[in-house]
Amino acid sequence: MAFEEALFDKHGALSGVEDPHEDNLTLWVGLGWFCVVMLGSALVAELSLPTPPTSVGSSAVGDIVRFDWLILATFLAYPIRRCCRARVWLGVLAMTAASAQSLSIVDTATERVQTHDVAATATGVWWAVPAFQLICFAAFALAGSRTRLAERRWRRLTDQLARNAPAPRPVKH
Repeated sequence: MAFEEALFDKHGALSGVEDPHEDNLTLWVGLGWFCVVMLGSALVAELSLPTPPTSVGSSAVGDIVRFDWLILATFLAYPIRRCCRARVWLGVLAMTAASAQSLSIVDTATERVQTHDVAATATGVWWAVPAFQLICFAAFALAGSRTRLAERRWRRLTDQLARNAPAPRPVKH
């Protein structure tokens, strides 16, 4: 009896009993995914840009920059999507920070190649990696945002339907 009274209001419609802590929980989940993106970006920056050699002109491109780690940073798109799914503004912030980090890595790499007089071919093509990552990050952020907004619309729709539902008839035994 108490359960029915808690769910139905005086007109018999389902009352929208929502957890007040659910909104705080999504904030913490979003912050957790944001931290994953930031830690992943920092790790990629550290692994992509090793300590440059002290001698000028005798090093190879692999001693100055490791692009395999930068390419693997594309997998940060999934945590960005999850971050957007929890909180849209946090996901957009994570996407922006990860993209800026990738651009910064390539900028630092080209400066190091020029500083150390290393013969590197097609350094202009290096900019294609962060451009591709930006597209991936934006696509996954959009997917996460759409999921978040669809869930919120669905919740509002079901609450509205529950409020407008006809009163249940008592069952006679």
